[in-house]
Order: sequence, then C-alpha cells, then structure tokens
Amino acid sequence: MDSSITGNLAASAMKIQRKLRGVSKSSSYTNLDPSKIPLHVGIIPDGNRRYSRLANLSYRIAYNVGYENLRNIMKELLRIGVKYLSVYAMSLDNCTKRSSEELETLHDLIIKGVEELSKDEDIIENQIRVIFFGNLLLLPENINARIIELENSTRDRSGGILSIALCYSTLWEIDIDKKGTERPVSYRLLPPIDLVIRTGGQKRLSDFFPVNARYAELYFSEKPWPAFSIEDLHRAIQWFQSVQRNFGK
Repeated sequence: MDSSITGNLAASAMKIQRKLRGVSKSSSYTNLDPSKIPLHVGIIPDGNRRYSRLANLSYRIAYNVGYENLRNIMKELLRIGVKYLSVYAMSLDNCTKRSSEELETLHDLIIKGVEELSKDEDIIENQIRVIFFGNLLLLPENINARIIELENSTRDRSGGILSIALCYSTLWEIDIDKKGTERPVSYRLLPPIDLVIRTGGQKRLSDFFPVNARYAELYFSEKPWPAFSIEDLHRAIQWFQSVQRNFGK
C-alpha cells in the first residue's frame, strides 16, 4: 500500500482512538486486586468489520483503529502486571478465505506491528519476548523474514511473552509438533491461559489455543474490538477476580 495512504489511515485511526480514550478517562475505575491479576490473558479481537459498518468507516480504517486499540490494551495489561498476552490476530481460515483486498490491509498492519514492537519502549523495558504461532508460510516472504528477525532479537528476554497467532490452527500445530519442527509450539512454551476476552458478540473460542485455554475463564463482550476500551478491560479483569476457579475439581 502507498505510504501516504498508510499514513492517512494511521492518522484517522489514532484520531478515533484518542476520542475513545477520552471517553474512557472520564469514567471511574474500580481498583483491581493486585493479588488476583491473571498471569496469562488471551484476546480474540473480533468485530472490526462490524465496527466499520456501525461507524460508517472503511474496513481499512476500522482495522487500523483496532490495531491502535490493541496497542493501548497491551500497554495497560503490562502496566497492571500481566506477564503473558496471547492475541488471535489471524486464524488459518482468515489467511485462506479472506479477500485479497482485506488480506493486503492485514498484511500491512502485521508489518507495521512488527516494526513498532521491535522498538516499543514498554516491550523493551519489561523484557518481553515476542513469539508468533501458526503457519507463517502462508504469509508473504517479506513478512516472514521480519517476524523471524523480531523473534530472534527478543529470544533471550525473560520478563514475559507476547504471543501472536497468525494463520493459526490447533490441528495444524499438533501435526507439525508430531512431525518435529523448528517453529515454536504454543502448548509447549506458554503457561495456561487464565482469562480469554472475546469481543464482537460471538461466544466461542474459534480454535484459539484450546489446549492452553482448557481451564481459562471466558469473558465475552458485545462491543466490536475497536470500541473495547480500557474501562471494558478493567471490567473484564474485575469479573475474572470475582470468579471461583475450580480447574475441573
């Protein structure tokens, strides 16, 4: 995509996100219990296309707003002490069934995300390792190369892990694990997910790290992802802190 177009999309997305943050800052938060912060949070940021329809925006702008929102949420999770964050960026079906125009937008955002994560001060300061899970061979070669570079540059960090699912399928991952692979496998590297947050109104995991999430508490929000605020995040964690977890007992 032309750099001037990308810049305009980013500017529009940031402008919308500033408005959303302004609404959130004007709201009061209930204090979170620091002794009950989930170690590992999973996010299924669904509803970007629905948001584009509701807000009368192009899907390109909607995806960019969603991307900016993910950065805001990620930084807030780091601030409150979450050590592991897993994000369902793209499923295997997303990578094989979406239109070429939509995939172009998503690929542009992946490149942007990788570049920004490589120099993000919060990621560096908190010594966060970045790992991607999924069939990365379905992505363009230039994206694959940047992903590998980011993974290698953060490999020795021990402060926590940001895991991003791209072209991900559990059955595919189990298959490559059986065959042996140099690629990381989620259920061998990550601790169990404590809380899964899914936006957009759907109430299912949709193949989101089901092995890691087998005892996770599931929080569903009707809001499309770009409209999911910091206050909504706090509300989800407050709900998690109120749940009696039995782990199958």
